[in-house]
Amino acid sequence: MGPIDAVKTCFVKYVDFDGRAPRSEYWFFHLFIVLLTSLSGYLDFEYGLTFGEGFSEQGITSGIINLLIILPTVAVGVRRLHDIGKSGWWVLLPFTIIGIFVIIYWAAQISVDDNEYGKNPLIEDSIT
Repeated sequence: MGPIDAVKTCFVKYVDFDGRAPRSEYWFFHLFIVLLTSLSGYLDFEYGLTFGEGFSEQGITSGIINLLIILPTVAVGVRRLHDIGKSGWWVLLPFTIIGIFVIIYWAAQISVDDNEYGKNPLIEDSIT
């Protein structure tokens, strides 16, 4: 799956927590999110669209972007965990701080064959 297809898929499946997401979909979407939030942060500070002071300074554009991407980001994370055979509830693991490393490790795992969450999205069905 290419980067454009991955981003399209994640926004089409905006709040779809069922099914599976291959590694390429997950990582390309996160790359898109990093680029988008970096651009919005730059625009906020370049054009003075910030409020607050010091450490609590926030940007208007960044805030809107973060609100728009929170659900598809969680949804693709859940689908990625389903792809390796884990429950989607493990997406809450980063709240333990050290869990961030576990999630990154799991997200880098190779897709397993068919499991209880569906067929492997990388294997094309020859019977259609």
